[in-house]
Amino acid sequence: REMNKQLIAVAQFVISVLASFAFGFIGVELIVGDLDFGFRLLLGIICGLIVALAEIYFLAKKLNEDDWDPPPQPPSRPSTKKPHQE
Repeated sequence: REMNKQLIAVAQFVISVLASFAFGFIGVELIVGDLDFGFRLLLGIICGLIVALAEIYFLAKKLNEDDWDPPPQPPSRPSTKKPHQE
């Protein structure tokens, strides 16, 4: 089950990076008009890199969160003081 979650997260990462590259490579040309191939490639790589960095951050945060269990809290002692007394 854990392996399945991680595989889905990695697949989601790859799909979102490819989609952002496609947007930078094809989508901007559709909006703006004819562009040079090298410039389109550069836009695609920049868009893909930005999304990849954001995805890596959130993926690492999520995978670290799944593995880490917080330590148990010690039982709290009831306070003998009343709230208005200090």
